[in-house]
Amino acid sequence: MKVYKAFCSFEMRRASRRSMSTKIWHIILLLVFLFFPKRYKAITLLYAWFRVVDDVIDEELEMPTGYDVYSYIQQKQSLIDGKGTNLLKEDIMYLSALQILSQKDINLNQEIKDLLLAMKKEYFSKGKFVKRAEFESKILLQDRAVLTMLVKVHSNNYGPLDPILFDFFTRVDALMDIEEDIKRGVINIPLEDAISMGINIYKPLSFEILTRNKKFREWYIREVDRAIIKSIKIHQIMKERQEFFLLKIVFDILGIKNRLEALKKSPFLFLIKEY
Repeated sequence: MKVYKAFCSFEMRRASRRSMSTKIWHIILLLVFLFFPKRYKAITLLYAWFRVVDDVIDEELEMPTGYDVYSYIQQKQSLIDGKGTNLLKEDIMYLSALQILSQKDINLNQEIKDLLLAMKKEYFSKGKFVKRAEFESKILLQDRAVLTMLVKVHSNNYGPLDPILFDFFTRVDALMDIEEDIKRGVINIPLEDAISMGINIYKPLSFEILTRNKKFREWYIREVDRAIIKSIKIHQIMKERQEFFLLKIVFDILGIKNRLEALKKSPFLFLIKEY
């Protein structure tokens, strides 16, 4: 019962701070948690746990007493490594997920480690432009971990995943949240692209100034167009692979392709004044 209360509490609090479309996502998570088989409860518990960790690191949730960002991240790393003895209130979700996965003989240890590593990479690169190779490796790490989790939870016998899947979801999220991300110091523009846009990489990045950069707006539209083209292929893959039925439901309900199309109508793409 404690884990149910913890999950619902964290999810409802997070949903209250988000837009309506994101609230729909949280409603889907609650339905999966309450009504789907236990193995899917484990996935939703892990997702919720990672979201809490992310929100604490990003200062959207209060840092636990006695911790700073570095010690908080280390506490999570120790927990994942099986060495953690000091537990925080959100950790009941992580431990409950592991218990369910163990009962089902599902091992997600590597994927969990990869997700925390991706989260650490993002935090320690805040306010910085990173080279394309490093930028791409973080996307690959995160998408591969999440998608591998989904197929492992569905069945222990799964085929290889199309590499196109590992270059879509995190990138789309970055495009949709680019304004919010930049304001909190997360820069999802490769260093090489920033230089070609004439951005001063040694100064703090301002979204307001960035949107007055014609080359940035051209880059953004190109990235959205690429994502739209990939979304068609991704949707077909999800239709063909039963392991992704849950992902397809989310994809369809949230209207990912339509939301990508809507990004091309963003007000900041049509600003006239440039610096």
